[in-house]
Formats: sequence, structure tokens, C-alpha cells
Amino acid sequence: MEYIDTNILISLIDKNDNKHEMANGLIKKYNSTIITELNLIEMRSVLSRIELQEEEVDALIDYLFIKTDIKILDVDITKCLKKGGEIANSVKLKTLDCLHIANAIIVGADKFITFDRDFKIKEEYIGKYGIEIINPLQG
Repeated sequence: MEYIDTNILISLIDKNDNKHEMANGLIKKYNSTIITELNLIEMRSVLSRIELQEEEVDALIDYLFIKTDIKILDVDITKCLKKGGEIANSVKLKTLDCLHIANAIIVGADKFITFDRDFKIKEEYIGKYGIEIINPLQG
């Protein structure tokens, strides 16, 4: 199962993004891609800062699920926060990134697909949780 980082989702819905085609190829390559509510909150936050109306944000998120087979898995927020706290010292990432890794661990993902270089830099630590970092920008 592949956990998709929010930056991939943003590139996927923005056809003008220079990584759009790469994001599209990644989503087509993997067949059990998942996200959690954390991704949706982060997407709403990112999209709201580019001055989109709430209806436009909703439409872009709806488009994402029409265009792909990405599934949303429920993760209990308390479990996410607890696991994030447990792994923070070992993975040494920003808070939101720790929570994404925590969610990936909780749902049993074996791959984490991202354009964020920080995850690849910390791959050795994240790998201890059975998660491979896939970042096409870093090989």
C-alpha cells in the first residue's frame, strides 16, 4: 500500500505545475494508493492560501477522486498523535511530516510517495518502520 504525500496531490490537480506529469505517472504506476484526512486538511490549507474560494477547493478535491483510484483511510486522530510523538525523535522531521509518517505506519503502508526531499534524507530512520520512501526527484 502506498501513502501519498500532499505535495503529490497538489501537483496532480495543478496542470500548470512542473511536476504534474510526474505526479500523474506515479499515481498510475501504483495501484493501492491511499491518503488520510490529514492530507485533505493540508490540501485545503495549501489551496486556501492561493486565494481559492471554498467551492473551488471542494471542486479540485472532488476532481482528484474522480481522476484517480486514491482511497481515503480513516485514522483515529489520537492514535496518529500518539504514534507521531513516539516516532518524532527517531525520524527527526517537522511535525506535520511526522504525522504523515505516523499515519502511514498506522494504516500499514509500505511505501511513502513524495516530492519532499526531507523524507528521502531521513529514509534510513523511516525505513526502520518498514516504509520505503519513493521520491522520483531523488532517485
